[in-house]
Amino acid sequence: QPVSTGQAMHPLHGGLLGLARTVRSEQPTADLTYLDVTSAGRPAVCDALGAVSRAALAGKKLEPEVAVSTDVSRRVPRLAEAAQSLGGPIRMHFDTRGAISNMSIVAQQPDASAVPPREARLSVRAVGINFRDVLNILGAYPGD
Repeated sequence: QPVSTGQAMHPLHGGLLGLARTVRSEQPTADLTYLDVTSAGRPAVCDALGAVSRAALAGKKLEPEVAVSTDVSRRVPRLAEAAQSLGGPIRMHFDTRGAISNMSIVAQQPDASAVPPREARLSVRAVGINFRDVLNILGAYPGD
């Protein structure tokens, strides 16, 4: 993965990252660090290798994945909460079959009607699509 948006990606190295993640998943006691130096110059690589080596020899817990940029900065992957793009009721919609990119999320009019007795209004906070839905969107579902 690129350290910044202006740098090219190196998909050939994706296999190494996948291997490192698999080893860490299957052997949690293995202290394995993936150091991405593909977009860094020689000084940055030497500095990063030195820092990782010193930390490992000192017995410090290392970051599992580190990307080093040309300005010697180090970046690590972190999850951030995504901003909600639409507020209120939404629905998944697709205009034409043939590609997943034809699917979109559109706003839905809120239901302002009163809830009848012995009934309830549910609020769904997450949805997903299954394989059959994907085949249906692609127009590849048998029998369509």
